[in-house]
Amino acid sequence: MNNEKINDILNDISKSSEYEVQCEEDFLSWEEFQEYLSLIYLMQNHLVIIYKPFANRRIVSLNSKGASIIKKGGWLEYLKAEEEISKQNKEKDKVDFLSKKWIYKTRLLPYFLSLSALILSGLTFYINLNKKSESEELKREVEKMKLEIKALKK
Repeated sequence: MNNEKINDILNDISKSSEYEVQCEEDFLSWEEFQEYLSLIYLMQNHLVIIYKPFANRRIVSLNSKGASIIKKGGWLEYLKAEEEISKQNKEKDKVDFLSKKWIYKTRLLPYFLSLSALILSGLTFYINLNKKSESEELKREVEKMKLEIKALKK
């Protein structure tokens, strides 16, 4: 309910070049006037309006944030957008927390993977060395057999 009243007041301020804050005499009851003033102070605290000191009159106008709120559809749309941003931030924080939690739980996993890769590459290197020495032995035997065949042919 208050948000709708704030929206109406902001629209009234945006429509006039000099919006004067209403006096107590403009309201039927003291409670309505107090509610109106509290809404004005709320808008001032949210940096939507600013007071323009001019004699003894209480003139307010929209600042840049207030003008952008009006351009985006008013106070109600502004609150919806703020709520959406808040939801997105909460979701982002939740995802960040879960990813950090997973990283913390698996912080040793990269070390184990790199150690196993190192061991595997060492074993592969050793196996290749053995195969190379075996192939060299086979080459020597083939050369020796070729020499024996040549010797027999002569």
